[in-house]
Order: sequence, then C-alpha cells, then structure tokens
Amino acid sequence: MSSEETGLPKGWEVRRSNTKNLPYYFQASTKDSRWEPPAGTDPEKLKQYMAIHHSSKGVAPAAFQPTKDKIRCAHLLVKHADSRRPASWREPKITRTKAEAIELIEGYQRQIQAYEQGTDDPNAKSLSELATTESDCSSARKGGDLGFFGRGDMQREFEEAAFRLEKGQVSEIVDTASGIHLIQRLVLRTTWCAAQANWAPTGSNKQGTQYLIGQLLVIASDECLMDSTLTPTSHLRTCHTHTQPHEHMSIRSQQVWE
Repeated sequence: MSSEETGLPKGWEVRRSNTKNLPYYFQASTKDSRWEPPAGTDPEKLKQYMAIHHSSKGVAPAAFQPTKDKIRCAHLLVKHADSRRPASWREPKITRTKAEAIELIEGYQRQIQAYEQGTDDPNAKSLSELATTESDCSSARKGGDLGFFGRGDMQREFEEAAFRLEKGQVSEIVDTASGIHLIQRLVLRTTWCAAQANWAPTGSNKQGTQYLIGQLLVIASDECLMDSTLTPTSHLRTCHTHTQPHEHMSIRSQQVWE
C-alpha cells in the first residue's frame, strides 16, 4: 500500500483493528494511530481506496442484540462547518456551509427517490450505495448501517425521525448537531430471526450458519459515543476520534456523529 494509492500523507497507512474489525490510520515512525484521516490526505484517493478495500467488512456479534423495542437503521450524513465536529474520513476539514450541505443532501434525496420508485434515471442509487461513498459518518464502511438501537441511544432529532419510519422507508431531511441526515429503517431483523431459528450451528451446516450470521451482524458507527457516567453495555460499540483507537473507549449517554 502506497501513499499514491491511499491518498494519505507519506508514512501513513490504513490498518484494520483485529478487535473492532474496522480500518484505522497508522504512522509507523511515530506510532500514531487514529480513526480519522490525518491532515494532508487526498480525500478523493482515500475515498476510492476505502470503497474498494474496506467497504462493508466490519462485523461484531456484540453489537447485534435485536429486541422488540429496537430498530435498525442506515443513514447518510453530510457534515458542514458548523457541525459538532467538522471532519470525517472523507475530509479532514469540512468547510462547506450548512446551506451547501442541505443542497448536497437534497441531491442525494432525489437519487434515492428515483431508485425507490424504480425509474430509469441513470443517477438513481440506494441510500446504502450513496452512504458508502458520500456519507461523512464512518458507518459508510457498512453502507451507512448503524445496527440496532433503542430509544435514548441516539440524538433526539435523529431518534424521533427514525422511530417514525416504517420498515424500508426513507426519512425526510433530518438536522442534528452532527450535520444533515437521511435515514432509512432496515428490515433485516426477520431474516436474522429465521436464520437463527432454522440454522442451528451443529454438524455439517455449522460453517454455513456462521457465515450467514456473519453477513447479518453489524456494528454501530465508530463515531457513536455514549455517556461516561454510565456502565458500558455489551451491545453498543463506542469510540473516540481524537486519541488512539484503544480497545476500551470512553462512554457517553447518547450516540452522536461527532
């Protein structure tokens, strides 16, 4: 892997956390590691590299804990200069205005609507497709999939919009402190329950079962944080963005896309 290939500054490389099964950025000479790309990164080259080599690979059983009071959603996030943390895996420093972010996401919304309506529009794409390359949340690596979450886990505006959605439905534009979102409620819980009920991991079908489960398991965005005063829970993964990616990370009360 070369800087020319990844778009990272000289000496930086993309590695994958064995525990989190997520890519991070590492500088061999200084031993510096971080979840976000370093300054001087070429965002277009990095976007292409990540889409080819690190898209939708992360799986973590601990994050998959579906219950009747949880839903599963994917989202596409466009940050702007006034976002809580105006940086992402795509752009180390985001300078677009909020109005420009809304204009961008309105364009994505039209593409998604064309896809959902089954039109012949050559620009039509699913939310998952667009999130993979355009979302400013690192859940882009999983097509925007945030896994399962319950009430109180997300920012209020995000939660209210998400819980109003029918299965498969895409939200209107949602504005939070993190940026501008489109949210889609996913419908894979039934598939998982059927797989769990009908594919007992024994005998000759054990490997096939493990593979199937692996394809269905997801992890929450590594930009999601919870309250440090709470006891860490096993079903929501946490992260930090300003220090090294340790195995045990700080907890905050609500998930946000900082």
